[in-house]
Amino acid sequence: MLRRILAVIIISIIVLTMQPLYEIRADAWADGSKAIIASFGSSFAIQPDGSLWAWGNNGNGQLGDGTNVDRHSPVKIMDDVVTVETNGRFTMAVRTDNTLWIWGAHELEQPEIEGIIDRYIPTKLLDDVVAVASTKDAIWNTVMAIRTDGNLWAAGRNTTGLLIEDPETYGRRFSFEKIMDDVAAVTLGAGHALAIRNDGSLWAWGRNNGGQLGDNTTVDRHEPIHIMDNVSSVSAALNTSAAVTNDGSLWIWGWVGISMSTVLREEGESTIFELHSPERLYEDVRKFSLHNRFVLAISTDNNLYGLGYNGSGQLGDGTNNSPFEWIRIMDDVDYVVAGDETVLAIDADGSLLAWGNNERGVVGDNTTINRPRPVQIMDSFMSMGPPVIVAAGAEDPNVSGQEESAHDDSDTPITGEVNDIELPNVELPEGIELPGDIELPEGILPDGIELPGEIELPDISDEIVIVPDTQQTTTLLLTIGAFIIILIQIAAIAISSYHLHSLSKRRIN
Repeated sequence: MLRRILAVIIISIIVLTMQPLYEIRADAWADGSKAIIASFGSSFAIQPDGSLWAWGNNGNGQLGDGTNVDRHSPVKIMDDVVTVETNGRFTMAVRTDNTLWIWGAHELEQPEIEGIIDRYIPTKLLDDVVAVASTKDAIWNTVMAIRTDGNLWAAGRNTTGLLIEDPETYGRRFSFEKIMDDVAAVTLGAGHALAIRNDGSLWAWGRNNGGQLGDNTTVDRHEPIHIMDNVSSVSAALNTSAAVTNDGSLWIWGWVGISMSTVLREEGESTIFELHSPERLYEDVRKFSLHNRFVLAISTDNNLYGLGYNGSGQLGDGTNNSPFEWIRIMDDVDYVVAGDETVLAIDADGSLLAWGNNERGVVGDNTTINRPRPVQIMDSFMSMGPPVIVAAGAEDPNVSGQEESAHDDSDTPITGEVNDIELPNVELPEGIELPGDIELPEGILPDGIELPGEIELPDISDEIVIVPDTQQTTTLLLTIGAFIIILIQIAAIAISSYHLHSLSKRRIN
């Protein structure tokens, strides 16, 4: 009997504590995942309602609309999506149930089929996923996923040791296997990977021909090496890397090009196109996005700046001139992502803007004309940015500072005590009746039941719909459920203890 009681206690503890290490919070929007992305002619956007939209190049079915026809404006693909990733030939999405879906050209989970199979609609690939990344160049065709246990899993080609194996003895993996633990974020370049662990440390491995790993060498690494600490976000391009540290500093290394090198070098110093270790490029950065030849940064005052190659107008200043200094592109920007030569951004009004190279309709304005200035593509993004991956049970970070109530729009402060309000008697309006047998003498509210002031009811538009607060309802139900489980467990322990006590008394007698 004692063993049964112990078993009940152990099972209860397991049930109450067995939760995933990470979870996707669709209501917590910040850096850490992707809600908009553009790459090699294809663009994707996730609306706050979880609907995924796609446009641009669709030659391999990478848009996921069931065809291989290019789309010059957004088309809806699927619902319940919280993050999306593409490498230009195939696309992946993580849904709210932590399942990973893939479509387009890929070699994963199909070793029995020779060559690459194009899939024109989303196909489920993996369970228990919170974040996903792929190589920026489809030639490498490697995928990494952070799962709910906090571990990093990988599949695909191992050409440069991305799978943490010697590429000369281990070439390709069709199914996912664990390669690293305790990972909070991951990004891949053409042949190198960068991962932030939960302690804020940055690790790198893979190809290093241009110093893109940041270890002050050009030697490829087949296992993760520590690069720097206190990192809050990271991005990898083809052979360039960048990270923002907790103090808002933007660091860059690898192949940086002439524009970035000019900013980094003092006047009179020789231009260096490759950096083999991180160097500070900018300060006071809230968010950023990197491509191999240009970088975009949102400052702490929400202004968007750009630096680097501008051949397709991707810096959004209306020209094709590549500046040798940071230029201010626009104000009040919430989120930005740099594609190949196309840029997507969400402004403070919740509008999705796009500009730059528009080959195959990747800008999404129903044309194929390059746009050197931002054009509006969609709205209703509510100035949120992408969803964040947080430790299970953590509170919403609210990094966007949107903590004000949508209903608190009064400019007049509330002062004084409640008792200071004078409550005159008010007659009930015509047509309003009290329920039951309640009667009011002479149609007037009785003493003590008085209404404040001269009340005027505002005109409410027919377009306004009152939506119940489902989040509070869900929280209440979960709390009640947990309380019931605890009561059942206590009752079970009490009954078991009673039977054990009775058995002991019988044995003594």
